[in-house]
Amino acid sequence: MTEDTRAAGLDLDDDADFERRDRQLTRVGWILLTAFVLAAFVGLLGPGPLSARTPTSADGALGVEYHAIGHIEADDSMSLLLDASTVEGDTPSPSR
Repeated sequence: MTEDTRAAGLDLDDDADFERRDRQLTRVGWILLTAFVLAAFVGLLGPGPLSARTPTSADGALGVEYHAIGHIEADDSMSLLLDASTVEGDTPSPSR
């Protein structure tokens, strides 16, 4: 057997290119995971500050408040916003 620079008699091969690629892919994985978790926190994957929507009519008399992103098994709610000056007669009561 010839003399070489093996570590303490272990048959280890150093592959610098493989290790560099492995570090890069690991870093990309951590970045993607962090981005996914941050997206969940701000509401891009469900209820949160970025998923709330409140469109209104041009005169502002009617509006709807809802979350743009929902989940299959989660309860969702929607609120109708009416300007008090547009309601004539009796005040409408919510019904279920």
